[in-house]
Amino acid sequence: MSIATVLFDVDGTLIDTVYAHVDAWDRAFHSRDISIPEWEIHRQIGKDGSLLVRDLLTRHDIEVDDELIAVLSTVHATAFATTTDRMSVLPGARDLVQACSDRGATVVLASSSPADELDAARAALDIDAWIDAVTTSADVETAKPDTGIVKVALDRVGADASTALMFGDAVWDSIAATAAGVRSIGLLSGGISRDELLSAGARMVFTDPADVVDSLDDLWESL
Repeated sequence: MSIATVLFDVDGTLIDTVYAHVDAWDRAFHSRDISIPEWEIHRQIGKDGSLLVRDLLTRHDIEVDDELIAVLSTVHATAFATTTDRMSVLPGARDLVQACSDRGATVVLASSSPADELDAARAALDIDAWIDAVTTSADVETAKPDTGIVKVALDRVGADASTALMFGDAVWDSIAATAAGVRSIGLLSGGISRDELLSAGARMVFTDPADVVDSLDDLWESL
């Protein structure tokens, strides 16, 4: 089955921001005197922000409502914004995006980040020459693991799910892609284990974008 469209998650997949998000959420929780272990926060990164807050607080028997979610989300966004000038591009990220485009694939950044965060990531990545479309949090009411972002990304370029491939670092990426009928490739660069990514639906798992580039010929032929 050919690959006509490639979708990329951004945070943790192309750019090394997962732990910056963990710290920003930790700061948000502490701003309201809420203590959540950072390892638990990490395991939720990549999930829709409102779901992340609700799931973590519920797990710790902390009452949560829409107002608290909004406050915490604002503090998180403010804290994360202070880190954008230190964004690091993951090894091989630019090469992978270019290689997919050079093979004739339509390339979409299937991100659920707010527009300002995505703009900062795109500036650091410098890959716009190979990008055909992007998505942001404004495109859906609920982000991953809901399929909305994946479906919007496909619709934006008129793509068929059956000929699409998605790269992501979180289980939420694989769950959303698989549920939308898109083949998923997992990356360890977000700190989630190989077994968890495979269990969530990833067809294959690589260390980081550079690892994919080294195996891209075999990957392209095997899917």
